[in-house]
Order: sequence, then structure tokens, then C-alpha cells
Amino acid sequence: MALKPSPMTAVLVQEAVVEKIKSGNVGSHEEELLQDFCNDIDLYLVGVSI
Repeated sequence: MALKPSPMTAVLVQEAVVEKIKSGNVGSHEEELLQDFCNDIDLYLVGVSI
């Protein structure tokens, strides 16, 4: 069973991930994975809003 965070929690996690990417302290592979994770959060938020 998957965890289903509240939309607010998802947005806060996404903001933290974006800040981590902006910090420049990640490798290119890690940055790609984090960007994919942000895309997954976007899809989750769209699904919650429908």
C-alpha cells in the first residue's frame, strides 16, 4: 500500500527538492532523479485536484 501525503506535504517536499537542486551540490545523475521525482509530485498533485 502506497503512502498518500496531503497536497500541502507534497508541495513542501517538492520545494525542498527544488532548493537542493538549486544548491548545486548534486551530481548530474542525482539531479536527473530529483527532477523526475518533482515531475511525479506534479502528476500526483494533478490527480488529487481532479
